[in-house]
Amino acid sequence: MGSAFAGKDGSDTPDFATLQKSYAFLLTREPPAATYAQWDGFLQQGLTAAKASDKAGLQASCKGCHKAHRDAYKVDPTVPKTFP
Repeated sequence: MGSAFAGKDGSDTPDFATLQKSYAFLLTREPPAATYAQWDGFLQQGLTAAKASDKAGLQASCKGCHKAHRDAYKVDPTVPKTFP
């Protein structure tokens, strides 16, 4: 989702429409809650922020999820690694 967050054509404004699609996609493919206890909450936060064109909210969602789940996500072959 990094390229959509970076913005279209190198701008500083995230591609909110693409991020909405990515968050919605990830919400349909939730991994085990035992491993990713906060997954749903971060995705809901990010989806809400994308719908509101709230860059700060997106940053908070991304940072929180990455901090909580980065290590498990990197080695887990069952979670999506490509996004709309």
